[in-house]
Amino acid sequence: GTRAQLLLASRIAFAEEIEQGQRLPLFLDEALDQSDPARFQAMVQSLGRVVKDEGRQIFYFTCDPADMRPPSLRM
Repeated sequence: GTRAQLLLASRIAFAEEIEQGQRLPLFLDEALDQSDPARFQAMVQSLGRVVKDEGRQIFYFTCDPADMRPPSLRM
């Protein structure tokens, strides 16, 4: 989980470094699949702030239907 979070943070930092004033969309493919539920929720909230504050598009690809449900409905 922690390694995945650090990798995601480094990818976002790298994207910001090479954008040269443009906002490139981020494509995340199962980027949070190794996270426990609490960490998953924290990362989703952080990514939501990136979308809101920076106006960036984020596409998250997953094959896990649980990732689509709000945290309050997860089992």
